[in-house]
Amino acid sequence: MFNLFKSLPIVFYLTFSFSAFAQSGYKVTYFHPKTQLPASISFTDASNIPSTEDPSIWFKNNLKANADFELQFQRSNTDAKGFTHLRYQQFYKGFPIEGAEIIMHMKGQKTISLNGKFFPQFTLNLQQNVDKESAVQKALTLYNNAVFKWEVNS
Repeated sequence: MFNLFKSLPIVFYLTFSFSAFAQSGYKVTYFHPKTQLPASISFTDASNIPSTEDPSIWFKNNLKANADFELQFQRSNTDAKGFTHLRYQQFYKGFPIEGAEIIMHMKGQKTISLNGKFFPQFTLNLQQNVDKESAVQKALTLYNNAVFKWEVNS
């Protein structure tokens, strides 16, 4: 016999686990299987679409990307069907994140969808951990047979 009380926790979980990405104006159509982050998004409301000038703002407002999340325009192309595809590379504090690219698909001036791989909460310690003297000693130790530029008379 069907037990409603045993099924309620499952329904509750499924309903609210996807609600974090169920915002107005867009729909997540695919989640990346490894990261469980949205990998494909379609837009249903023209009032809530990413700006082509700075789509990072939309990701911060809608997908909870951190303050250091940055997308930089790389290139665009228009296909035979008239769709324009704008490619953006994700950066963190000025450094590109390998493999993190968003492609925005437009028809005319209307953004239809976007897809790609991104890391909204990416963080990395960029502090220099090695002083100059230690770095030189490490290089000399690792490459003891090498001739360095400062060792060659000009």
